[in-house]
Amino acid sequence: RNSYMITKEEQNSVIIERAKAAILARDYEQAARIYKGLLKSDPENVTYLTALGDLYIKNNEDNIALDYYKEIVRLQPQNVDALNNLGGIYRRLKLYDESISVLERAVMLDSSNVQVFYNLGFTYKLMGHNSDAIDCFNTVVEANPRDVLALNHIGTIYASEKKHPEAVSSYLKGLKVDPNHPILHLNLAKSYDRMGEFLKAQAEYEAALRSKPGWI
Repeated sequence: RNSYMITKEEQNSVIIERAKAAILARDYEQAARIYKGLLKSDPENVTYLTALGDLYIKNNEDNIALDYYKEIVRLQPQNVDALNNLGGIYRRLKLYDESISVLERAVMLDSSNVQVFYNLGFTYKLMGHNSDAIDCFNTVVEANPRDVLALNHIGTIYASEKKHPEAVSSYLKGLKVDPNHPILHLNLAKSYDRMGEFLKAQAEYEAALRSKPGWI
């Protein structure tokens, strides 16, 4: 019996390596077929379910990935990474209330997970809940002051509220971390433009073009 179990594990290991090779080759259909074959004999294997969910996310098929991540969360209700990914799927499917619900569950389980706060902030932003979104992104920045994506989100929220001095402050913090970030330069230019700081706006548009030549 032990010999058979070892042989089965070795067989699965070889099969999984084939699936990984297919993913590297971007042959997601082949990789999905391999993992689905493994699931037939082990339908509650979270590793296989996660691999399939990730495959469909990579292939921009969130509607299919959704079912796999819902199953993972059913099997492991305290799996924070799964809840975080499920929240991201719901957001991309524009199911914002569902996204908030699972991400808040993730926060209750692990209040130190900055990626959950990032996703939560992103969902709140899309819902127009700007104050909640800024609170979440500030939590991310407090944990990691070098997170330029969170700083950019904070800036764009302030800019949407016509609070351009606050937006400028956030963009400048991001540019201290990544001086050549083209989107930060572009957004900073737009805020300077709205403030009537045209020379500063011109300089930032030019900086954006140096970082990304030919940007229409």
